[in-house]
Amino acid sequence: MKEKGVAVVIGAGTMGGGIAADLANAGWTVHLLDQSVELAASGKMRVVKSSPPLLYLPEYAERIVAGSSEELSVCGSADWVIEAIAENLALKQALLTRLESVVGPETLVTSNTSGLSLTAMSKHCGMAFRRRFFGTHFFNPPRYLKLVEVVPTPVTNSALLQAFIAGMEARTNHRVVVAKDTPGFISTRLWITHLLDTIHTAIEQNVPVEVVDALTGPALGRPRSATFRMADLVGLDIIASIAKNQYDALPDDPLRERLRLPEKLNLLISEGRTGQKSGAGFYKRVGKEILALDWATLTYRPREETITEAGNALVETVVPRFCDYAAAIAGEIAESHEAIDNAMCWGFGWEKGPFALAGNAPQKPAYPALRQEQGTLILELRGKLNVFDPAQCDAVIAAVDEAERQGLPLVFTGQGPCFSAGYNLARLVTAMEQGDLVGIEADMKQCQETFLRVKYAKIPTVAAIHGYTLGAGCELALHCGRIVASPETVLGLPECAVGVIPCGGGVKEALYRFGSAQAAFEAIFFNQNSTSAHEARKRGWFRPTDGIVANADQLLTEALRVAPEATQPWSGPDREPGKVVLPVTLMGHDRRIAQALAWVLTEEKTTETALLARERAAFQQLAQEPLSMARMRHLLETGKPLRN
Repeated sequence: MKEKGVAVVIGAGTMGGGIAADLANAGWTVHLLDQSVELAASGKMRVVKSSPPLLYLPEYAERIVAGSSEELSVCGSADWVIEAIAENLALKQALLTRLESVVGPETLVTSNTSGLSLTAMSKHCGMAFRRRFFGTHFFNPPRYLKLVEVVPTPVTNSALLQAFIAGMEARTNHRVVVAKDTPGFISTRLWITHLLDTIHTAIEQNVPVEVVDALTGPALGRPRSATFRMADLVGLDIIASIAKNQYDALPDDPLRERLRLPEKLNLLISEGRTGQKSGAGFYKRVGKEILALDWATLTYRPREETITEAGNALVETVVPRFCDYAAAIAGEIAESHEAIDNAMCWGFGWEKGPFALAGNAPQKPAYPALRQEQGTLILELRGKLNVFDPAQCDAVIAAVDEAERQGLPLVFTGQGPCFSAGYNLARLVTAMEQGDLVGIEADMKQCQETFLRVKYAKIPTVAAIHGYTLGAGCELALHCGRIVASPETVLGLPECAVGVIPCGGGVKEALYRFGSAQAAFEAIFFNQNSTSAHEARKRGWFRPTDGIVANADQLLTEALRVAPEATQPWSGPDREPGKVVLPVTLMGHDRRIAQALAWVLTEEKTTETALLARERAAFQQLAQEPLSMARMRHLLETGKPLRN
């Protein structure tokens, strides 16, 4: 896969549009084709309007060109053609026949089939075409699900395949697993069988759907969608279609009979209760309440998620059976157990695949929080969401001291799915409610001094940021000599939404970056956290020397590469106070917060010392406001902002 190129995606449905957006994010020009230009344009518009967004920036839609699949001449100059039409073998064979006559001699052609035989699909084509044809099974939506199953046929050119995989992993935010050309590959084969076996067992053992989900979601290291919520999201009719295809294609499968749909599931489908898209499936929303299906009556009732002995028995039945099933078919679907575990984790968001669940996978080494790699020290922020508190500040200071002692660059990164979600709000709101202004002042001053210590360290510093990089986490990054960001970085200073202002030097650094009090005010007060690192860069949070990696897996590697040359950040000159014009529509507590922020930005001189002192003073003022306490407490308890 080239760094940038021209791709053609044939099929502008949800999957094809998502793949087109994925390649546009990577800088490719993409021709999105469907049976008519109008259908293709409609598919492109779905991409533009998608929520959550499929594109890193709205303007990347300009890289997608809608066209008609009746005219395939554009494929002649394409580097890569991806077939993403309906899962129908005859239709796909017919399309490949047309493509063989128009694609260039070096054009890669792949299919996004989720389980049809690639060999059968291409058997009628010439050998030259078949050697550069293989499967690329993306997961929907491609931007947010990392797995791509690459499926070669027996005649696919291996050198070409390896070059493609290397390019895919270097230039997109995907991880590749190579699967064998068998029905369902790795992911669909295991997932559909495990799903239906769990549904069968729940019915047989009379375990309520909500109890099954309570036990097979986060409790098992899997997403909250668990089993039945996931089925509703996918669509019960889609599940039926996949199961039938797998049943017909796998006469010798050891759990083949579990692919037959339970009669209760057939009845739901026949009544049009196909899941979320129809408004009812295993769950049904009535007003604000979500009801659960009752097995006995197939009507809906209030949920009761009390864990029962029967529920535990179900897990003790289906999980070992799943692990045994994976072991039984492993050699048929993949080259290694690791590939199977990776496919299930990367494709479905599981913490452990079947071999890890069974205790038959190698354990990952445990690294200390502060370690040395390639002549650079790395401090990994740790804890729940890696939030800041006095102990985290002490760890940062100690890391800087050690890096200076050894004369080594220092890279900050975060454990788990985020860099740092900010300061410990539970600690802050408790101090606010107790009126502990001395403690609040001490915490905020320590935070400021910690980040200044990073800014003026005698060694280069780099923030390798990913996921939530908010509040104090964002402030640490802004004080580093360089930022290297994962594409899926959510960056911002959201303190105003919880009733206070940034107080770790964030106001100061925003003023230096944006150049005027008004611009800094708007960037902070009207902050919407970036939906990507690309958006953060567009908004002005990054300097020209800061970078974005294409693939999050390369984040630390890139940070280590640039660490020796990461010069310390510019402080900005002293300047006369600017002006901030507050919108007349700001009322109530929002206006009080805005006035406090504007005062920090515009009062007296803009030296670091003066700005930091004003940050603390404004923070202290707002920390005494009951409305600020209410906002912060509401966010902690509900996860949602409060406008009061």
